[in-house]
Amino acid sequence: MAEDVSTRAGENRILAAVPPDELGRLLARATLVKLDFRSILVKRGGTIRHVFFPVSGLYSLLAPAANTDTVEVGTVGREGIIGISVHLGVDTAYTTAIAQVPGEAIRIDADAFRSEVTRCQAVTALVGRYIHALYVQTVQWVACNRLHSLEERFARWLLASADTLGSESLPLTHDFLAKMLGVRRPSVTLAAGALQRAGLIESSRGMLRIVNREGLEGISCDCYRLVRGHYDDLLGASQNHSLTNQ
Repeated sequence: MAEDVSTRAGENRILAAVPPDELGRLLARATLVKLDFRSILVKRGGTIRHVFFPVSGLYSLLAPAANTDTVEVGTVGREGIIGISVHLGVDTAYTTAIAQVPGEAIRIDADAFRSEVTRCQAVTALVGRYIHALYVQTVQWVACNRLHSLEERFARWLLASADTLGSESLPLTHDFLAKMLGVRRPSVTLAAGALQRAGLIESSRGMLRIVNREGLEGISCDCYRLVRGHYDDLLGASQNHSLTNQ
């Protein structure tokens, strides 16, 4: 398992940027875990016992809403970390993190993570930049949801999800997309139909595939490019957005 962790670490954008000596210390007590659909990584109100570095899959951050419902406030994938608030001295989770697309992650005990981060300057700097990038993404998405059309936001979300998954094929349902975008399911169906008629995506039950990335970027609002550029500036250029269609 230790060999698997070391081999897979490069698939996470944060870990890939950590110098080998610091990476070895950080991964000394790490394990590679498989996360099925709807697996809970961190539960709101619970103690954060592990920090996760996704190497595949797509993970939703859910915050409380009215009538005991939840709303999705963000996603994390290979570019990020789940449970990052422990770095800020906060051990209790405010959001629930669940797997929306099954995948794998490198899991590190929270206490071990805190201990090693204080010893590893490069990790400390990377984690700090990631927290800032996540903050910028959250702020920009709030502005986007207020100012831009559903079609623009839908295109932006598809592009960002493809970058995160490393694939132009997205195993996402219309119900999930409706919750993410804060609209009713029929609205998502109409938006997906418009993009499909324009030759930008293919939509089938439980699956969306980007077939014309350049065209979809033309439809998307500038929020996608702004956030992607900010992640690249803070964490180093990524090839995630230069994918071969799968």
